[in-house]
Amino acid sequence: MPFEDAFNDHNLELLRRAGTLVYGSRWFSENWHSWSAVAADDTANDRDHEIAGNRHLDRFVRHR
Repeated sequence: MPFEDAFNDHNLELLRRAGTLVYGSRWFSENWHSWSAVAADDTANDRDHEIAGNRHLDRFVRHR
């Protein structure tokens, strides 16, 4: 999907400059598993592997 490609390209550029990621607790729990699966998927493209592999960044998860 072309929009998804542009969106992920843009987000990858943001992630490359980030030092800390801030999440809401719902987003974190729902999406952590999805991106972990992408990281383990040998058929995923290089961009998505890089997005999924940003585990070196500090994270802050906000809980209500």
